[in-house]
Order: sequence, then structure tokens, then C-alpha cells
Amino acid sequence: MYLKYKDQPIICLGRSPKWFLNAAFWMKDGIPEYKFVAFSKYWYRPDYREGIKRYEDKGPTEKEVIAYRKYLQRIQADPYSIVKHHLETGETTVITDSICSVKVCTSFLEVMGDYADDLGILEEFSKSIQIVGIGSMEYMEDLHPEADEIDIPKVHMPPILQ
Repeated sequence: MYLKYKDQPIICLGRSPKWFLNAAFWMKDGIPEYKFVAFSKYWYRPDYREGIKRYEDKGPTEKEVIAYRKYLQRIQADPYSIVKHHLETGETTVITDSICSVKVCTSFLEVMGDYADDLGILEEFSKSIQIVGIGSMEYMEDLHPEADEIDIPKVHMPPILQ
């Protein structure tokens, strides 16, 4: 799957897709180096009526947002670096994650969207990224054995990027 994106910069969100990317990289399948972005806090949860629900009390503090923005800037995975690369090359940056529950990826995208908005580049940022999720219906069915219907795994955009 990742071979389709080998000519684009890739940001790997969390460890799950890192395993796939490392396997492709080690097997010399043409996957270049990618950026690993540590992010595990989440404040979005699936909601079967609304799609997603934001839990205000779980969101990041102002201090956490400032620290995370510094981290993203240091590793050049911040909205400014992504937009700059897109404007210089025309390439979109792939953000990839395991998407069985929407929690982490949606929360990360909110952080990035808010950051881009504060920089005044929200529209450019939204055009500079592409989301590639890894999902499994079998896994979802195993998680919810009593459910009559299982939603197809997908990334829900936070309001700032809708």
C-alpha cells in the first residue's frame, strides 16, 4: 500500500504504521526515510450518532500544545514545513495512522489544524496533506462481537479541517 506514496514525504503517526513502513524500508521496497511523530493523547471518541465526539476535559493543556508545537517544528513535521514543501515541490505530505477508532488521528489533526490556523495557513495546510489510514474490518468485528453493524474504519476530520 505504501509503495503508492513512496515519492511523497510520509509522517507516521504512532507505532502501528511504523511497523509496516519499517518492513517496506528494510525489504528495500522503495520506501524512503519517513518521519515518525510521537502522539498518543486523544480527546475524540467514536460516536455512532454524530460520527465523532470531542471530550473537552481530555484535550491538551495550553502548556502541552506549546511543547508539542516546538517538537513538531524541531522535527520539521509542523504545518509550516509541510506547506513550504508542498509549495516548493507540489507534493502532498502523507499522514498515516492505524484508524480502528478515530481517537488519535482525529486529535492529532486538530492540533495540526489549530497550529496552521494560528500561522494563517490553514487552507494551504489542508491542501498540503493526504491521510492514509490502516484499518481492518476483521479487527473491528473482533472488537464488537455483539454489534449488528460495524462501521468501515475511516479517519474523521476534526471541525477545524472539515
